[in-house]
Amino acid sequence: MKKFSACLSVIILLMASMQFQSCKKDKSSDPQVQTVSVTALSPGSVLMKGNIVSTGSFKISDYGFVYSTTNSGINETVGTKVSLGSNPQTGAYSKQVDGIIVSGFYSPTIYVRAYITNEKGTAFGALTSVALPTPSASGLSPSS
Repeated sequence: MKKFSACLSVIILLMASMQFQSCKKDKSSDPQVQTVSVTALSPGSVLMKGNIVSTGSFKISDYGFVYSTTNSGINETVGTKVSLGSNPQTGAYSKQVDGIIVSGFYSPTIYVRAYITNEKGTAFGALTSVALPTPSASGLSPSS
């Protein structure tokens, strides 16, 4: 009977240790990015600023900004992507974008999100926006 209870104790200890082994937490982490600001430089130019808080545990394939003239659902496929490559460093980054064409005469607005992509998906920063200045003429006079 003592051999049976000793064997049973060993079996229970082995099963318990296997349970604890399978409960180890996954140490992988997702990337984190912030949209810091967007500044209008001219009617067709903006300066976008972002911040990479963490690159996460997986290889980064792309990072940068996505912008649009509408604020509805900016993501990888909606909006214009401004890629900055696949080798990001944690910390601040920025990009000046020229040649933006906005349809709409009254208060043309650009919406921007920072992004970072790895093999698991894409993380986005918060949506931010800026109203672009509109060109105006102060007066016309004939040249003589």
